[in-house]
Amino acid sequence: MPKKIISLLFCFLLAFQISNVVSAAQPALKISVDGQVLSLSQSPIVLNGTTMVPIAPIFKKLGLSLELTGTSLKGSKKGIVIRMNVGSKVASVNGVSVILNEPVKIINNNTMVPLRFISDSIGAAVSSANGTILISNNNSKTMYDINLPILVSGNYVRNLTNTDFLQLVVVDFFYNPSTKTVSQYDFFSSVIGFERSSTKSYNNFNVAKTEHNGEIYIGSAIKSLIDYDNNIQGNTNYSKIKAHYNTNSYLEKVRALIKSEKDASNASLKKELQANNNKPLKVTGVEITYNSIDVPEVNLTIKNLTTKTIVAYEMKVSCYDDFDRPVYRYFSSSNLFLGISQGNSLASGESQTDTWTLNLYDLATQVKNVTITAVKFSDGTSWKL
Repeated sequence: MPKKIISLLFCFLLAFQISNVVSAAQPALKISVDGQVLSLSQSPIVLNGTTMVPIAPIFKKLGLSLELTGTSLKGSKKGIVIRMNVGSKVASVNGVSVILNEPVKIINNNTMVPLRFISDSIGAAVSSANGTILISNNNSKTMYDINLPILVSGNYVRNLTNTDFLQLVVVDFFYNPSTKTVSQYDFFSSVIGFERSSTKSYNNFNVAKTEHNGEIYIGSAIKSLIDYDNNIQGNTNYSKIKAHYNTNSYLEKVRALIKSEKDASNASLKKELQANNNKPLKVTGVEITYNSIDVPEVNLTIKNLTTKTIVAYEMKVSCYDDFDRPVYRYFSSSNLFLGISQGNSLASGESQTDTWTLNLYDLATQVKNVTITAVKFSDGTSWKL
């Protein structure tokens, strides 16, 4: 037998032996809740220092109801609503954003969630001894307790009283990557006219994705309820939530998530750019409309496939009527229309729609051969066909 093959077999046998030793040295973890050891079809798994546990038996034993809708998970207990999504590191408890060390995963057909996040959400204590995870469901107070007569689930809030509140004050927190500072705004999400027993959506922001003037959304906090007589009921945990969004540990996770989102976006754009024959602008929509005096207009929707900002571009289209006959410009033998869009600030991955009036092409009902011929970037560089 050749020496190379003997060497490979030896490495395989060694790896098999090491695997058996590790497996023998690390027996399956058990979970005990308030002194009762749970029967689990899937044992807890430690991933990168995070203990992942099967959601169904844990939630049931901790008194949390469980709702599964596609990849969305919701756990509810009196005064607590936990929301997570499979594959996402962003979760929330009573509307407070939390960035997980490990996302929810499906392992051996079991939905696995980070134990520490669940225990912290409901105020349970966690310890370990002799290969058993010990959970004490003592319902301690946490910063997620709203202390107001409302129920918050994700970005929805419900008025649990029989009183009409004039305003629910919600503060949104944004991170500035340039200055590495956190800003707060109390006018984006606040709810005016919060009627009794009603449910309102207070924003549709996404952590590490939604941007405002160069700042990136990192979470929200319920601050207070104000009635018609200007009586204010404050959330006694607001200062704790504010501090949470400003901690170095949270901001480190924010920065990592922003980088991850940017890297994924750039990778996706790169694929789109290659599929678009490396042309920086992709035409995603073309529509003919008519202005107030029935002159045809061409509406062009384009997407920036580069990592740069686009400030201007030129395009050309050919004009036709309903019979696919060329519509020539008056006093001309050409059906070609040339257009330019200037003064833009089209960032990477963004789309916009521009409209040109087809003056002197009055019979045009359609355009063909839509082509981007030149692009100018904010750094002074340009691209030409």
